[in-house]
Amino acid sequence: MEREINAFEARFDPSIKEVLVLTRDNTGAGRFGQNQMWSASLSILAMVDTESDALIAGRRSLTWLMTDMQRRTDEKIFGLKAEKIYRLKVRESLPLIIEETGRTIERGASLLVCEVVERDCADERLEGILQKYQQPVTLHPEGCGTLLLHKHLGVFSGDGEWNGCVCTVYLDVDTEEAETADHALAVWNRLCADAAEWDEKARRYAAGLLTEDAKDWLMDNEEADEDEIEEFTEEEFAERITPGEICISNHGDFEIYYDDDDMFWGHVIIVHGTLDGDFTGAEIAG
Repeated sequence: MEREINAFEARFDPSIKEVLVLTRDNTGAGRFGQNQMWSASLSILAMVDTESDALIAGRRSLTWLMTDMQRRTDEKIFGLKAEKIYRLKVRESLPLIIEETGRTIERGASLLVCEVVERDCADERLEGILQKYQQPVTLHPEGCGTLLLHKHLGVFSGDGEWNGCVCTVYLDVDTEEAETADHALAVWNRLCADAAEWDEKARRYAAGLLTEDAKDWLMDNEEADEDEIEEFTEEEFAERITPGEICISNHGDFEIYYDDDDMFWGHVIIVHGTLDGDFTGAEIAG
């Protein structure tokens, strides 16, 4: 465990600085590979270097290590909460080159929390950023009601209608800090313009991959009619499923979530596709 802690802390400059931070999220945690310790993390919207009084905009992350027992507590060591201003002692991360891509992560992209000096701090600049962040951002695309931006997730969501079915629509924002979804919205508009054709193609694609699996699941029902199930066709499969959610990424690919009509005992059917007309997979989930 000591080796693990030393390796983690080696990623950060040994010098400690004091900063004011405006948090965005509550504390989350992850554990990688064979590690015993959990890495805590939460994003910040901006910070102030207390030595220079310089406002540093842009999102960074706070991090620290904790044991499994500490992870299970509400405090998670430091008790940091979303949308609060704290005075912290931190160590800045060193520059890091990602070998697979050659991309360089800049110095200070993450901050190792050493101490919480003060809670519920006041700073007009950070308070102004928080006030703007808390203002709702919405879209009103054709075929939808109001789509609300969930800023901590980077996605707009709300109810829409697609090929005569009421669906929940999810549109990714254009970039991590954006409040627009132009790329995903363009895909939504294309899917709506030819909704019947896209829906039919997606149903047929899912039926081609999953009908035999559906037969196996249906056979598990004690009241199943084996002869009827053996004659169950891809056309019948396609007719039984109905769209319930559509998720569109900012890269242009999309997922259509279909209700399974209890063929898979209430699991959802997910069809993956692109505007090129290619479907890349279909599976059950949930």
